Amino acid sequence: MGKPDKIIYKSAMAMVGVDASDSIAVGYSFHHDIKGANEGGIALAFITGGIHATELGLST
Repeated sequence: MGKPDKIIYKSAMAMVGVDASDSIAVGYSFHHDIKGANEGGIALAFITGGIHATELGLST
């Protein structure tokens, strides 16, 4: 299993001894990062210059 399955986020938090309220995910993929963080109850910092930059009208 991998992202966006919430088990990845839960496992990572368990490994360092924190819960979702003390965590933040950083990502650039709607499907993987945003979906996984939301399902895991984790705040997300979304990188707009990533793979969705063109969709967001941000490409140069």
